[in-house]
Amino acid sequence: MNNVVFREISTVINRRYRALIWSSKEIKTIDLDLQLVNKISRNILSFIERSLGNSRDNLDVFEPYRVIKTINVNTNLNKKNIETLSYLSLLKILYTDLPVKISVEEKRLGKTLVCPSIYYYNSGYFKRIIGGCGGRICDEECSTYKVEALPIIMGTEFDEDILTYEENIVEDSLDEIASVEDRLLTMFNINKLIYPDNSLGVLILRLKKSESEAVEVFIREGFDNVVIRLDLRKPSWDLNMFPKKIVSDIETLITNPIKKGYKYAPRGVLLVGPPGVGKSVLAEAIASEIGKKILDLKPSVYRSMWYGMTEKILEKLLKSITHRTDLALLIDDAEFLVSRALAIHEVHISEISILLKYLQNPDRPVTLLTSNTPTLIDQALLRPGRIDVIIVLGYPDRESRRTIIENILKQYDVKNVSEDLIEEIVRKTRWFNSAEIDALIRMALSKGDGRIDIESIEWARKRFKIDPNMRSAEHQFLRWGVNSLSNLVIQYIPDEQDM
Repeated sequence: MNNVVFREISTVINRRYRALIWSSKEIKTIDLDLQLVNKISRNILSFIERSLGNSRDNLDVFEPYRVIKTINVNTNLNKKNIETLSYLSLLKILYTDLPVKISVEEKRLGKTLVCPSIYYYNSGYFKRIIGGCGGRICDEECSTYKVEALPIIMGTEFDEDILTYEENIVEDSLDEIASVEDRLLTMFNINKLIYPDNSLGVLILRLKKSESEAVEVFIREGFDNVVIRLDLRKPSWDLNMFPKKIVSDIETLITNPIKKGYKYAPRGVLLVGPPGVGKSVLAEAIASEIGKKILDLKPSVYRSMWYGMTEKILEKLLKSITHRTDLALLIDDAEFLVSRALAIHEVHISEISILLKYLQNPDRPVTLLTSNTPTLIDQALLRPGRIDVIIVLGYPDRESRRTIIENILKQYDVKNVSEDLIEEIVRKTRWFNSAEIDALIRMALSKGDGRIDIESIEWARKRFKIDPNMRSAEHQFLRWGVNSLSNLVIQYIPDEQDM
């Protein structure tokens, strides 16, 4: 063969073992999920083991061992990805798995070259990506070795005609081995190769795009591989739990454009307000409305004591979710993304730089941030284009408190509560936030042994020290802050008369 790239392999697992890999061009490895490489190589190894157990003794009834497998992957695969995947998988098989197999079954496989080849198939077109042979070096008088060709067909889409190409692919794999025969004879110190009429088996691997229930990245740290796994979670809240006046704006400006797939749909949302007003809950409700699961990004997930590892982990995590369509990224209490002018460590500056680049990517998932004090956050992160919409939440008004109270009573399975009692709770929770309303109802239920009445509400209310003047001043500060924002703002800051 002309323009063939060869690679010879030896391993400490079996010093009498050698392998040869060849391809029509140099395959450049790119960043791939190592878990996927391991999954592919496990399937190939299982196929090789089952095929080698397939006897040719009775040629009248001999049938090649055929396997058709579907492997779910959580990334888009193109031809270049598949080339790298094929190369790494075959390298792992020939370098580690096959030497062990031959060592264990040396009596049966001692004079056999096991030759898997991987082909790329797409709409009636197939092409060999990489081929290889592995076996034991003849260290005594050896005249002949058997060849066992094991073609593997890999692709993302297969039609009904795939099996009609099987014979051609088997024939092509045997021809490829024959074209490098001189090199194999010299390498394994033998005189002749005996070729079969057919292969022992054929493996068809369909790589199907699917979304995983978690995000995993593999980081090389010294001589070890560190696995970072973040599970996705389903949102626990929905927009029906919020006042109609804010839900209407959120649907118009955020959720409807995203659900309809408009290119101008917002990709970044910041929720601002005092503690306990429901920022995190509303962020979950937005994710639920657009049909996304939530991926929580916290400093504890990616920060490392080792120099350079924090940036490496964060960058790889964000890169791994760039094209995910099933999740929304939630950065809760985003004050840790402190302004670079206030940063006390160079790592914090690097974090901001990585996130700035990530938030600039139009293919990223919807990103939701919450903050009590957004003035601490690096303002470059919050500019339009990175954060498209800011939702400003104040303390709930009468209508909102009523909705909150009804939802809490339903959540705790409290029944037979009169309208007059609900109205009384609404009146007594003026200037309360959502979390405080929840706490008051739980305290009243504890006092009433699972029941709620005026007396238990009065008892619970006395435990709270709420300063209306202080909270009114917070509303004034929020209004002032809104005027300084250049983003699209959804504002929910009730006036005094609405409280």
